Amino acid sequence: MTFLVAAIAFFVPTIGTICGIGGFAGRKVSSRIDDRAVDKLFIGLMVVIMGICAFNMVKYMGV
Repeated sequence: MTFLVAAIAFFVPTIGTICGIGGFAGRKVSSRIDDRAVDKLFIGLMVVIMGICAFNMVKYMGV
């Protein structure tokens, strides 16, 4: 149990720091990017997510 508490005590601030840096970087990037590029990035991300879902279906369902 002590190891679990120590691991959580280490990872929570680390993850918080990473999220803070990501939020700062995202705010800087979003001020420089136009709406058309955001739409393309969003569609690309959706295609990647659908590809991962299709891969998991094939892998775990044996389709």
